[in-house]
Amino acid sequence: MTTENRLFRAYGKGCARGTLLYSIVAFIVMGGFCFLSALVLLLPLDDDVQIFVWVGLVVAFVLLIVGCTALAAVIIIRKRASVLDQVFVPLGLTGRGYLTNGRQYHGNYRGSDIHVYFYRGPTLQIYLDVPLGTRIGIGRHGAISSLAADITDTQSLHLDDPAFEHLVVYPDDALWAADLFANPQARDVILRLMDEDSPSELRILSFTPNALLWQSRYNIVQNINPDTARSWIDDLYELAQIAQGLRSPKAPSKE
Repeated sequence: MTTENRLFRAYGKGCARGTLLYSIVAFIVMGGFCFLSALVLLLPLDDDVQIFVWVGLVVAFVLLIVGCTALAAVIIIRKRASVLDQVFVPLGLTGRGYLTNGRQYHGNYRGSDIHVYFYRGPTLQIYLDVPLGTRIGIGRHGAISSLAADITDTQSLHLDDPAFEHLVVYPDDALWAADLFANPQARDVILRLMDEDSPSELRILSFTPNALLWQSRYNIVQNINPDTARSWIDDLYELAQIAQGLRSPKAPSKE
């Protein structure tokens, strides 16, 4: 399945949820206005008084909707934060808020600084600070990645392995990347890190001069649990150890 197929699935689910939510809200608002209008008309009040009463009830109704929406948002954000805390805090990471409704975690894992970010999308990013001196981008095949490569004049690395036929690899140093993929252990780790949990999830693995980045988009929070999080971080650490054991890149990339 290409990148575009997964994006269509993710956007389709998002649009369906959004349409359902907006429809429910619209039904409640219209129903509330109709009910208040009918209630005011049935009350034995003068016309001038009816207008003031109707306006007052409408304002109170709007404030009630806004308050309930804000309360629901706070409850959802806190519940999600609690779920994520149960995943990452036991790994020795310290959590706090990130952006409007996201979460971030920082700490040290087996001697390396690690940074985790969860924000709207949903998107989960895990950074492992490790000096690599080069860049490699790994993602799914698709028209978007091909277009980006054409624009930046980047050549992909050819991998003669059916297990990697759904992936594309763009390295700064092709020889260094070839050495990395020549390591069977590294190949296994990369395949595990790029194995999505759902048909709409998209994963990216990036080597940067100073860190390894693993990113997952459109994966539900329920798929993020202590076991999977530890396996992702363990795999990143293992991959970093393998990468640091290779020769230095001939032309180090700039941060």
